[in-house]
Amino acid sequence: MGMVQPVRSAAQPVREISIQGLLHWAFAIEYAQVDFEDAMADAQPASFGMEYVLLQRGELGGMRIDGGGRSASHHDADMVASLVASMPVSHGGRRMALRVGELARAERSEGWMQDARPRCEPREWHTNRYGRYGKSEVFREIEIKTPRGIRRAPVRWCPVVYRDTAREIASARRQYLRWYGALSLLRDSLKTPNLLTSWRVSDAMPAMTPWQER
Repeated sequence: MGMVQPVRSAAQPVREISIQGLLHWAFAIEYAQVDFEDAMADAQPASFGMEYVLLQRGELGGMRIDGGGRSASHHDADMVASLVASMPVSHGGRRMALRVGELARAERSEGWMQDARPRCEPREWHTNRYGRYGKSEVFREIEIKTPRGIRRAPVRWCPVVYRDTAREIASARRQYLRWYGALSLLRDSLKTPNLLTSWRVSDAMPAMTPWQER
């Protein structure tokens, strides 16, 4: 028996939207939720097929069968949320699903430490009327011979910290690429014909490597 497709009204316009725009709409406007129990993520197969997601959601003619507990969202928003919750382990699994939903709800992209540069700077700062300086402290004292005898003089040093290290920047950009890969997977999956009732997902994607495109 063939899969029952969601019912689309003849008068309902279908608008084109990017995958990021669709995620923003589903999570920030329609308040969709990443529901792992609903998606049965623990039992998800290795593939990311639409039939699996539809069967787990109990889709029958555009109606969702469940036990209630929250107000109904738009069919398309629920479908997007179910796909996000079913994110395969190869693309980050539950952790990535939560991150995708969190960023979509905030209408943000994954951060990649824009404008960050590795730097070494004083651990603490001291400001006076002459400006801002690294705060120093006494490291030890030394003896200095002078014509008037030996005197003790402090040797001062400025403790420093390393910020935005190359490792931290690389880690942030790897996470961005993982997020980009998750969106690419969702985009391709949501292009399945007749899956959505009000939207058509375009090919548009965020920049893949924005740090190289500036």
